Order: sequence, then C-alpha cells, then structure tokens
Amino acid sequence: MPPAVKCADASAGEASFIRSGCLAGLRSDGRGCTQYRTAQIDLGVFPHASGSCRLQLGGTLVTAAVCAEISSPPADRPGEGRVNVLVSSHSLAADVPALQRALERLLTAAGCGLPLEQLAIIQGEQCWEMLVACAVLRSDGNELDALAMAVAGALCDTRLPKVTPISVAQAGDHAMLELDEDITEYSQLDVTRMPLYVTVALVGGQRVFDCTALEEACASATVSVACSADGTQGAVAMAGPEAVDVSELRDVLKAARAQAATLHASFWDEIFSRREP
Repeated sequence: MPPAVKCADASAGEASFIRSGCLAGLRSDGRGCTQYRTAQIDLGVFPHASGSCRLQLGGTLVTAAVCAEISSPPADRPGEGRVNVLVSSHSLAADVPALQRALERLLTAAGCGLPLEQLAIIQGEQCWEMLVACAVLRSDGNELDALAMAVAGALCDTRLPKVTPISVAQAGDHAMLELDEDITEYSQLDVTRMPLYVTVALVGGQRVFDCTALEEACASATVSVACSADGTQGAVAMAGPEAVDVSELRDVLKAARAQAATLHASFWDEIFSRREP
C-alpha cells in the first residue's frame, strides 16, 4: 500500500490529535473509523478511449482509461484475452511502482473475476488486449483503493466493437477480421465479480478505513486486501513502520472482508446509475 505522505509531514501535535481521535472513534472530517469518503464517479471522460473513468475520493483524484487492440492470446490460455495496466502520477506522494504492482496482482491473478474468456476472438489465434492507463492526479490518501475502483469503472464502461473473421488463417498468418462500422454494435464486459482493494490502517490502536494522507502518516501499518463482493479474499499487501501481529492481521483481514460487501454495493450502484444502456 503506497504511503501518500512521509511521517515527517505530520507534526507531533497532529499525530497525537489524529491517533487519540481514532482511538475514540472520531476523525477530523466527521467520519467513523469504518466509513469511506463519498466517491464521485464519472464515466466516459476520455472520448477516444474504449472506456474510461474519473473517480474522486475526498482529496484524492484518479483516472483510468482503457485502450483495446487486437493481439494474440497467451500460449497457456488460448481461449482468453489480455489485460495490462500502467500507472503514472502527477503527485510526488504516490508510490507508482507499488501501485502498479498491486493493480497487476489484482487484474492478472487466477480467479481475479475478470471475464477474460469474453476477450477471445478466435481460439488460440486472436483476442482483445486491454491496456488500462491509470493516473493519480491528486493525492490525499488511499490511492490504491481509488485506483482499483477507477479501473473497474473504466472496464465496465469499455465497448468492444463487433469483429467478424472473413478469412481462414494461413500458415504464419492470422485470419483477416472485419470491423463492424455500426457503432451501436458492440459488447461490454461483466466485471462485477472483479475484486476491489480495501485498505485498513492501524491508527491509534484502531482499524481505520479510507485514510486521508495525514491519517496514513500516523498509521503504524497498513494492510490492503483485494476482496470480491462475496468476501472472497485475494492479494494482500502490507506496509508501514511496524510489523502486524499475526492475531491482529487475522482480525484486519476479517474486517476488510466484511467491509468489502458495503464498498462493492455502493460502488456498483453508482456505476450502473451512470453507465449508458
């Protein structure tokens, strides 16, 4: 989980105030320890992309854009397509390599929930390859959770044009494909089973969700858990100046799985209220 600010950015007084507030179940913005900031989501923000999403979580602002192109399927999964992710940042606070690794684990892990078989065009020969370009435009904590939601939103918004094979593949060559010029002929992916990251920070002895940058600076550790809507747990990433006790980690993972149902429900409700039919 990438820290948004260095610990030195929180003064001793600020750190004491934030930790004691979290211990009492109070945060400076009025939220409870388990509450997320309200996500503001816009789909289709980049008209030349196959799908795109802009998401704001408090002071954190991120985007994701999907570029779909025809490629060859993986040799070990000839009936599937490919998904790759690239992360950039306008903020020096964001740990771009850590964000990219975490998103790659989210999208490429076995059982990740993405319907990669829907990206196949011709078994073993051609498929759709999706490049998801992500950007952190402004950082105020919890960039990883925000990016995971933006990626899910952009993939949900993606429209794949209808393609039809018009020739048989010859030795050393792919079959020729015809792209339908009717823009109303397209398919969309069902990505509702895709996990989202739920990040839990240990601040003042409390488990705190969706931290601001200052709260992250005061955390002894953070644990980011990829969770599907039914609570199925995937990738886990940990960071922070202190180790997490095994028994505490067990409780943190349980809390993250429980929170995932609420996060998924509110996120997908918002996405489908904004997605064009």
